[in-house]
Amino acid sequence: MRLLDALNARRELRRALANIAWLSGESILRLVVGLFLGIWIARFLGPNAFGPYSYAMALVALFGVFSRLGVDEILVREIVRSHAARHELIGSAFAMKLAGGLAAFAAAVSCTVILRPAQPTVLALVAIIAAGLVAQSIDVIDLWFQSQLQSRRSVVARNIAFLTTSLLKIGFILAGAAVAAFAFAGLLELLLAGAGLVAAYRLSGETLSAWRASWSRARFLLAPSLPLIFAGLAVSLYMRIDQVMISAMLGDAAVGRYSAAIRLTEAAYFIPTVICSSSLPGIISLRASNPAQFRARMQWLFDVMVVLALAIALLLSLFAGQVVQFLYGGAYVSAAPVLAVHAWSTVFVFLGVASGAWLLAENLTSVSFYRTALGAVANIGLNFWLIPAFGVVGAAWATLLSMAIATFGVFVDSRSRPAGAMMLRALFPIRLLRGRIPG
Repeated sequence: MRLLDALNARRELRRALANIAWLSGESILRLVVGLFLGIWIARFLGPNAFGPYSYAMALVALFGVFSRLGVDEILVREIVRSHAARHELIGSAFAMKLAGGLAAFAAAVSCTVILRPAQPTVLALVAIIAAGLVAQSIDVIDLWFQSQLQSRRSVVARNIAFLTTSLLKIGFILAGAAVAAFAFAGLLELLLAGAGLVAAYRLSGETLSAWRASWSRARFLLAPSLPLIFAGLAVSLYMRIDQVMISAMLGDAAVGRYSAAIRLTEAAYFIPTVICSSSLPGIISLRASNPAQFRARMQWLFDVMVVLALAIALLLSLFAGQVVQFLYGGAYVSAAPVLAVHAWSTVFVFLGVASGAWLLAENLTSVSFYRTALGAVANIGLNFWLIPAFGVVGAAWATLLSMAIATFGVFVDSRSRPAGAMMLRALFPIRLLRGRIPG
């Protein structure tokens, strides 16, 4: 019996690792191709056309949380727990996401009509991009595959759609297409991915006709998701409100230059996620078996995060002018000061992700919401103050300062202050030269 259990455990471990490998491979592909295409599109459109496109993307992102409803992790968990009820769970989640997507679409379009009256181009961009929130409701199939450790099926479907529409975007650039064509390509990607998911679902032996929506089941899924909805809203405000505010205060061309600059910094944000994801199992294990070693490992992780972030920030900051000129061309040269400031946000993002691992190990994930909400409020207030005074560079400073506030927001709760103390120590990375990897 023990041998059988051991073999089953190893089989599940291999499946889990293969699942992670497929998801990681997809992330890297999207990062490389997406960054390349994003730069090319920004260079092709120029700030005056790329600005409205970036504004529409940011505005829709603010409402995206209402299409997701925070049920993703809850649905995966409940399918694993109650496999027999999977059709009712998936059907109820689909109905919720569809309703949420329609509501988010209506809200985004209505908001555009109010904020940008008599601007049909912007309204069309928002409507096309927001339609993707409705199309994404079929992503419940991906959550089913996640629960079964079969993410490769979703990855294949999404990557076929991604690569197809990437080629289409290149065609649009070569043909000199209007900005709306790129928004349409984004919507088409979601529709193709959805069709691929449906095909993969049917090939796996399941059928959509078996889905059943239940009001009681929907309430069951929604109840634990409410805190996640608020957390998602805080994250959306925290990450995208600056571009909406820049558009209102400085115009679309400023949004285009600002968005182009921060895209380069945000490309590095995947690094701490990959490092912490691979370190998390060992960290959680140490927390239970050897608290002293756990603290040492976490301190080392914070130190490494700071060193990596400083290296990236220094390079992007010192050579901001050359990087922007080379990648985007002369039309974006005024974005260089934005990049020089925004690059330093990597320090706080890297520390924030690492401290998230600490909070998870300590079962203090509620602190993550509090500090993100604090960062969102700070970001809005700082943008109101700094954008009129310093333009797009002021928005970069607002982002940098609000990220610092959010990261060190762990000091708000006495239980998470040890993480804050370790992060402060990590800001003096000379420690890494004297130490070694713990454990």
